[in-house]
Amino acid sequence: MTSRNTHRRAICAAALASFIASAAAPFGAAANERCIGIAEQHLQSLGVKAQSIARTTMVTDFNNLEMGTIRRYEAWTSLNSCKGSVVTKLDSGCHIVETYGRGACRIEDIAQK
Repeated sequence: MTSRNTHRRAICAAALASFIASAAAPFGAAANERCIGIAEQHLQSLGVKAQSIARTTMVTDFNNLEMGTIRRYEAWTSLNSCKGSVVTKLDSGCHIVETYGRGACRIEDIAQK
């Protein structure tokens, strides 16, 4: 009887985690798009022209992948003018934490890593 209850609890917990992750997915996608916009605006404030941005890819870092808890974002922006990326790290609320260049992408006053 005890192992049957344990099995039921495990199934219920997995179903609940799946439901929460799927219910939060649209909000995560919206936040992802919002963070891309914020990262690109930040680069423009540093002198990068909007037309020189080729694309921005968002990487989401989770605290708990099963529950979908987002810890931070990284916006990897490719520019038409260089080979490499400009990385903008953002917290879970899309606030800028750090910006740096990778490869041959250099922006004045921005660290290179």
